[in-house]
Amino acid sequence: MAAFLLAAPAIWAQDIVLHDDAIKSMKVEVNGDWSLPPVIMLGSDDVLHISFDRLGHDYVDLTYSIKHYDWDWTESEMLEIDYMDGFSSNDVEDYASSLNTTVEYTHYDLTIPNDDVRLKLSGNYAVILSDWDGNTVAEARFRVLEPLVSVGTEISPNTLIDNNKSHQQLRVVVNNTGYEVRVPQNELKVVVMQNECPQTAVTLTRPTFIGGGKIEYANTRDLIFAAGNEFRRFEMLNENDVMMGMDDIGWFAPYYHVTLTGDRRRTNYYYDEDQDGNYIVRNNDVIDSATEADYMLVHFTLDGGRLYDSDVYVYGELTGNVLDDGSRMTYNEEGGRYEKTLLLKQGLYNYRYVTTGRDGRPVTADFEGDFYETENEYSAYVYHRAFGERYDRLVGMSHVYSR
Repeated sequence: MAAFLLAAPAIWAQDIVLHDDAIKSMKVEVNGDWSLPPVIMLGSDDVLHISFDRLGHDYVDLTYSIKHYDWDWTESEMLEIDYMDGFSSNDVEDYASSLNTTVEYTHYDLTIPNDDVRLKLSGNYAVILSDWDGNTVAEARFRVLEPLVSVGTEISPNTLIDNNKSHQQLRVVVNNTGYEVRVPQNELKVVVMQNECPQTAVTLTRPTFIGGGKIEYANTRDLIFAAGNEFRRFEMLNENDVMMGMDDIGWFAPYYHVTLTGDRRRTNYYYDEDQDGNYIVRNNDVIDSATEADYMLVHFTLDGGRLYDSDVYVYGELTGNVLDDGSRMTYNEEGGRYEKTLLLKQGLYNYRYVTTGRDGRPVTADFEGDFYETENEYSAYVYHRAFGERYDRLVGMSHVYSR
């Protein structure tokens, strides 16, 4: 049985949303592996670890609650008693003050599930962090997987747009043998993202082929992604050494200042072993980087001419994978370059320079270029709501690399 493929509007929901400027360096990791998407398996021993800092040593009591969402990140109809065992609100009890740092902060840790909370349903979730006045200070989104189907994703540089040039095209196959999906075009939503960046997401609603226990999505422009270039990198692992990607480091009270090597527009593919946009907190001279790594002001500069039809952004996990005031660069007329300063915790960082397309998506073509050789991560999430059900199950996923 063949069918036309239609794509629903893309759903952009940041994995991490900060409502308080004092909250920094929030990370969501599974089983201690920074490279994995924030997905835990229902009923397994998987552990979701949420960590973050709050600037200052004035400890603030924080509480957390957990909400369940539909596939498009609208709050679901399910009650707390339906999707979790435990209390509706709990204290964040694991915290510690920073040690021997020039920028004082309090580090918080939280794991899900724990003695107070266990999850009962698959789907989309968010941990909502609040202060004692009830103000939401941050949100950390994650998914719970109920593996009822297998998902295969193939990546090819031979696309409907070009061959071995600037794009990568995906083919997604859902194997539902033994699991009933009566009307896939009505019951399934397949969300596909590049490098776990929500603003690259597309949502597939109608398969191109159904039959033989398989549901296929292929040969559509919705599954063609601009390839970009490998992420740029820099390391700042102590206070004394000029490291990868750095031009200078120095103390100008009250901060250490890191000046990165000036960046330029790329016109060729640049091979590098990057972390696909992620960052890792680390100081090589301390025992516990969580509480002993310092914060530094990092200065980015980008030459390559001014653009008058789009803003330019520093993009990656370091800026939350979003295009907003926090990531937007300023053009220095006198210096003839774009500039941005970010307060970042010591570690290893990836970033790109992007502009915005007409649809609001990040565009790499202007300053990074698009090259089919680029390694990218692609995630496909399969949501199922059978007729009469009240929520969207996450029944399958794949996470693959383009090289």
